[in-house]
Amino acid sequence: MNRATTRAVALTGALACAFTTAAPVRAAPRRAAAVTLAYSRAEVAHDGRTIAWTWTVRNTGPRAVGDLAVVHRLRPRLAVVAVTPGCAARKTGVRCGYGALAAGAHRTGRLVARVPRGATGTVRIGGRVTWRQPPPR
Repeated sequence: MNRATTRAVALTGALACAFTTAAPVRAAPRRAAAVTLAYSRAEVAHDGRTIAWTWTVRNTGPRAVGDLAVVHRLRPRLAVVAVTPGCAARKTGVRCGYGALAAGAHRTGRLVARVPRGATGTVRIGGRVTWRQPPPR
């Protein structure tokens, strides 16, 4: 609750004026963008030669974001044989650049990797999302 104080101020001569002061009003903080990344279950080809994932990156916040990018990493490293347009396989993973993403919007993608012959064990995928939040208008 803001409290106001009334004071009388003497100006030049005998003139008096009343004014009100109040504590500054603080605006409610704006909620920052919230971007999420979710992967589907791995799909293994019938011949066991490839494994694939789809993902969805979603802006669940109230404002658009810019410079949105996702970097996917496979453990162990596998050769990437197909990826959604706009994504590029690199030595350390797959990078997907999305640019701007409106509040409530989402993008999906797919990554297919080759499984080496005779491989055993578990393959994991993980991702890191980065973005820039535009300044308030």
